[in-house]
Amino acid sequence: VLAIECAGFNHEGSELRRTGSMDAAEIVRVAAENGLDDRESLVSFTLGFASGAAGRDSTEPVHLYGMADSIICAGIWAFLIDAKIPFEFHNVNIFQDEHLTQDFQDINIYHTLPTIKHGSYALHESSAILRYLCRAFPTATSKFYGNGDIQVQGFIDAALDERQIGLRSV
Repeated sequence: VLAIECAGFNHEGSELRRTGSMDAAEIVRVAAENGLDDRESLVSFTLGFASGAAGRDSTEPVHLYGMADSIICAGIWAFLIDAKIPFEFHNVNIFQDEHLTQDFQDINIYHTLPTIKHGSYALHESSAILRYLCRAFPTATSKFYGNGDIQVQGFIDAALDERQIGLRSV
């Protein structure tokens, strides 16, 4: 019988009535009660209870700074939407030098897009942002980042790094 130690949080971060360990049947039942009845959602939900990830999904929204028509920013934007991570988009028009303002410099001294702010923490560079989001929202993003398999995560990281190197060498 599969038993998973859990902190007792559902996919929206609200606390469940029970904590402790759950067998597989109980995990499926609780997931279904929370509207998670497809396989991918169930895997993500289960991994959210796994040691180290239990209840760790942040409830604070991410602030994404970028240009609406930027392909690099669009990737982060699409990921936030698909993973159902709460966020607010802030359009920064580089053609009007909005990335050079003091307000934006207070967030990112390099003046680059995309940039995120999550609480008091700010980060730029799209690959770093994607990795950060997977760590800050492990339950919501597990299906996108190897479902906890570090070898798959390594492959994804290599692809992200290769993409960055390829773009820079053009």
